Amino acid sequence: MSTHALFGHKVRYVIVTLLIVAVLGGVVVPTTTYALSLAELIDLFIALEIIPADKAAAARAIIVKEQTTPSTACPFTWTRNLTLGATGADVKKLQEFLNGTEATKVAATGAGSPGNETSAFGPMTAKAVTKFQEVNATSVLAPAGLTKGTGYFGTGTRAKANALCATATVGDGTNPNPIGGSIDVPVVPTGTGLKVMKATVQPKNALLPEGAARVPFTALELSAGAVDVTVTGIVVERQGLASNDSFAGVVLLDENGTVLGNAKTLNTTNQAIVGGTFVVAKGTTKKVTVAAHMNATLDDQTGEVPSLAVIGVNTASTVDATFPIMGAQHTVNGSLAIGGLSVPTSGSLDPRTSLDKTVGTMGYVFSGVKLTANSNEDLLLKSIRWYQSESASAEDVANVKTIVDGTEYATVRDGRYYQTVFPGTGILVKEGLSKDVSVKGDIVSGSGRAIDFDIERDTDIYLVGTTYGYGVTPPAGPDADNDDDSAFRSSNNPYYDASQVSIEAGNINVSGWSQVSASNIGTSVIGEPLMGFTVEVRGEPVSVGSLTISVDNTTGTANMADLTNVVLTDANGAILAGPRDGSGTNTDDDITFSESITFPVGITNVYVKGKLGTDFVTNDTVQVSTDPSADWTSVRGENTSATITITSGTITGPVMTVRGGALTISESGLPPTQTVIAGAQGFEFARYIFDASRSSENVRLSTLPLHFANIGATRTDLTSCKLYDGATVLTTGGNIKNPAVGETPEATTFTFDNGGFVVPEGSIKTLSLKCNIKSGAVGTYQWGLDETSQEASYNGATGVETGLTIAVDMVDAVGPTMTASANGDYEVASDSSLLYRIVQAGSSEVELARFRFTAGIGEDMSVKQIALELGNTSDNSPADLMGEKVSIYNGTVKVGEAQFGGADPDKAVATLSQAITIPRGETVTVSVRGDLSTHNAISGTPGARLTVHYDGDENGLDGNYAKGVASGITIDGPTIADVESNGIRIFRTLPQVEDVTPTNAPLMAGSDLYQVKITASNGRDVGIRSLAFNVSEVGATADDYQLFGPNGAVNGTAVSVTTVLTGSIDPAASTAVVGVGTLFTDELLVGDRITVSGETRTVTAIADDTNLTVSAAFTDNADDVSPDRTTSVIRIVFDANTNDRLIQAGGYKIYRLRANTVGGLTSGNMETLAIALRSDTAYPSSVTGLMGDVTEVEANMGTEDNFVWTPFSVTSPQTGAGINSNDDWTNSYGIPGFPGVGQNLQIRVFKD
Repeated sequence: MSTHALFGHKVRYVIVTLLIVAVLGGVVVPTTTYALSLAELIDLFIALEIIPADKAAAARAIIVKEQTTPSTACPFTWTRNLTLGATGADVKKLQEFLNGTEATKVAATGAGSPGNETSAFGPMTAKAVTKFQEVNATSVLAPAGLTKGTGYFGTGTRAKANALCATATVGDGTNPNPIGGSIDVPVVPTGTGLKVMKATVQPKNALLPEGAARVPFTALELSAGAVDVTVTGIVVERQGLASNDSFAGVVLLDENGTVLGNAKTLNTTNQAIVGGTFVVAKGTTKKVTVAAHMNATLDDQTGEVPSLAVIGVNTASTVDATFPIMGAQHTVNGSLAIGGLSVPTSGSLDPRTSLDKTVGTMGYVFSGVKLTANSNEDLLLKSIRWYQSESASAEDVANVKTIVDGTEYATVRDGRYYQTVFPGTGILVKEGLSKDVSVKGDIVSGSGRAIDFDIERDTDIYLVGTTYGYGVTPPAGPDADNDDDSAFRSSNNPYYDASQVSIEAGNINVSGWSQVSASNIGTSVIGEPLMGFTVEVRGEPVSVGSLTISVDNTTGTANMADLTNVVLTDANGAILAGPRDGSGTNTDDDITFSESITFPVGITNVYVKGKLGTDFVTNDTVQVSTDPSADWTSVRGENTSATITITSGTITGPVMTVRGGALTISESGLPPTQTVIAGAQGFEFARYIFDASRSSENVRLSTLPLHFANIGATRTDLTSCKLYDGATVLTTGGNIKNPAVGETPEATTFTFDNGGFVVPEGSIKTLSLKCNIKSGAVGTYQWGLDETSQEASYNGATGVETGLTIAVDMVDAVGPTMTASANGDYEVASDSSLLYRIVQAGSSEVELARFRFTAGIGEDMSVKQIALELGNTSDNSPADLMGEKVSIYNGTVKVGEAQFGGADPDKAVATLSQAITIPRGETVTVSVRGDLSTHNAISGTPGARLTVHYDGDENGLDGNYAKGVASGITIDGPTIADVESNGIRIFRTLPQVEDVTPTNAPLMAGSDLYQVKITASNGRDVGIRSLAFNVSEVGATADDYQLFGPNGAVNGTAVSVTTVLTGSIDPAASTAVVGVGTLFTDELLVGDRITVSGETRTVTAIADDTNLTVSAAFTDNADDVSPDRTTSVIRIVFDANTNDRLIQAGGYKIYRLRANTVGGLTSGNMETLAIALRSDTAYPSSVTGLMGDVTEVEANMGTEDNFVWTPFSVTSPQTGAGINSNDDWTNSYGIPGFPGVGQNLQIRVFKD
């Protein structure tokens, strides 16, 4: 890494240059030569941005090895995660550990500095943890996908600290270099007491295939003398004619093939320290083997012959050995395919979620994995090692077993590891098949702790192929986080992140209870709420021997002797402790409840209540708190008698303010201003809000003075006025108000029943005012509040507890304006969702029209009669309807009929047998349906356009009218223009289209491409003149189209996309094109392409036969007497005598479009051809009657002649050219099967 890469462009100081030289040259710069430590200078340069922020971790890493000193904390093992706010002895140990290295020191002086460590995890500790994480970024941050430290001492950070603390240093024997990665730094062995010998039996020379694991090289025997010997690593050197690139990692194996420590990479001197820390017991010999994991690709190393020699053993004991010790020399092979494991998943018995379990849970399956062998060879599962990563101790879990196929296998515990070595040759996993491997055990203790059986590293699953005998390393999983989600991770520590179990027993947590919030409290009232807290107990009931609360009169002068009758109650009011009285002259003091309280499992909400004496005055404040961790004593589990530590800190209750009774009355603004029908009963005129949220006691009102104003109306129009609390009437009998003539507006006072209406303290109530309105009343009415004239004299409110009169605050309000009207009204509009369509003659219950009836806001409307008329009468007659009548429907219910054919045959009035009720302000949809007359050779109107309109100018008792539900008044329909419907078109028969193109039909010459199914209804055969298709080419070219029916091609002559136009074109430098003797309107469509003098342009508009517009200007060239047209529309005209022109009634035929010529296809398969059946966008406008002959229908080329057909309304179905002259042809506008009226069938794309 260059100096600029590490420190940026701001390097200006000699000391920084020295650091760089030290880094690049591998020289250690002594920190004692500076007034500031080297770590402090590095942090200073980071803060001044001399060192960029993204290089901070690398800069700190430079000095880690030089500044690592033994820590007084080690050896130590941290068993829980730590974060801000945590306390305990393990926090102090963490600070001592971090203070062992200058780069991670908690503080230079004061609390947290070396020798002054504390048990509190604060911001300085978090900052030091952040530095530790960044110093060890490769093993802590990188596996979690992080680049910067978090300050959270979690699973990954804790694992790293535990590993390092075993050797009493913050360093781990690796040198985090500025380039990245970890490089082992061998240590020269010293000490006494260990004999190291080359094992008699060494691995045989063999091949080193790609991806092989645990390949043995050198076997050792380590013999301890009279005392145990602790080994902290085996120093290995790669030797032989080879490179380090073959090796994914070097490991040390024990007698069972289990990996000791972590896999290590070879450094630039070809060395690594493996095996971690282990003990050779006195008087015993431990056999270990140096082995290697091979990289997944070895093509460039094939033929190399490496060996792994042991050149030293790290231990404090004396070493008796002759180094180097070398075993096998293996040959690298890049072609041998050995067995492997598919990406493993959680097993079928794995809980797959974190759960709470109580002490005493037996045979619980903590985690499980599913191992699947790939197809190269069978595998043998030799051993599996589980890692209990959470806070539970070894004594908390018993009878830990590994389960495979229902068989339980014993585990051997080593610290937090539980290993099962399977008997014999291992568990066979057949190629392509799976094995579920799980771990279970009994939870016997550990209340408040957690259990998490992970698999720490991929090497903890020991698999060997049965064919070649090489070890197999499980592949990385997909999961990147570390959140106990039963998933295999993409890195180790852990490799399998199992769900955890929280052990429930004797756990108690205390928190604030939000039900008790800041409020007003009164004096001389027993049971005033002062505070609330929630006690949550899990596992077993918990008893508390004594409990102390602290009371603070924060603003007043009343002393604690004025606070009496203090009790603790549950949410139902049952007393848990007390009463107690305060004492002394202080304004704050403690009150202790010495009786034992037992809290059951679950949640108990607790009130602190008391009585304030009269020395407390208005605006005094009282606040109660308790610190369960310090002030709750003798806390024990009822079942286990175990002492329980409460970790909940101080809980401070809300500030309670001493006040007298208080009430505010205001008008809500609801209901909104509106029209009301005279004669209405129980109509709501106003709502009033009674706010006692700031009152210290319940408030009783005996009366309520209101302001009633009438404008253009009479006070006596309103009768039986009552106040309601929800559905409950509060003023009955003699308390019902009937406004009288001569009363002033502010003299309208209500008296409550039963001695008054009570508003609970701290609450808000809303009352509703309702009155009856006399029939025929007109004018406006307002019910409000008059603050000026009513507030000062009002004395109808008193305190329920104290009996004192309460001054009420009235908010002046006029109130909503309610206008009396004689009746309501309604409107009618068309429902445009009912579209135009083609319908077969003789069909029943055909929906002809749909109308939306909307009532005004005055009152509900009851529609009694509806007037209709036929539209487009030149295109239809009443005879097109069976019986010349239609039916009226309200939803699915028939409510009336309308009969046409009378004196005015095109008009009809439906007197409804069942009135249609429309709630005020709402809409009801009414549909008109009819049965259609049949068509045959002598009756019916082929192509009749039948539309039924709402007759908007026919109102009154002879036409449209309704009745107001509230007023009872007959109301004429709205005087509006006729409301029109889209209508239908009637034919003797009709076709229906359906796209039946197979998926993935290939693009090739002569193959079936687009396929359409056409079905004739059962009324008559259908005859077809033509079908048209949109085509769009990308890369490919297609031509010579034919359409095939069941009996062969329907057009004997293929249709070409390119034709020669009539006349000539003189191209000019303009997008406007002028033709001479051309027939643009007959021969071209918008979207076609024309080629003039070798230049091709797209037609964008056609004005007439000799003028059109193109997409880009032509070059000004000579006349072209034979311009070409290339169309994007293929129109297939059926041969006159083809049998496939006819589709029998009730039958169908499938037509298949083919292109006989396909070009432009390449090996890249990127060319496409898109095709869709065209629909006509309008009914034929060129026919003189309802239908026409072929010539008339085809007069409007391109928009109305795409799909031309005949229903043979009055002639016999047949083929031949003669039928083209029948006046019985039409197009596809409105036929069923297309996505919408005038919309083409879906596009299909074909590829080669």
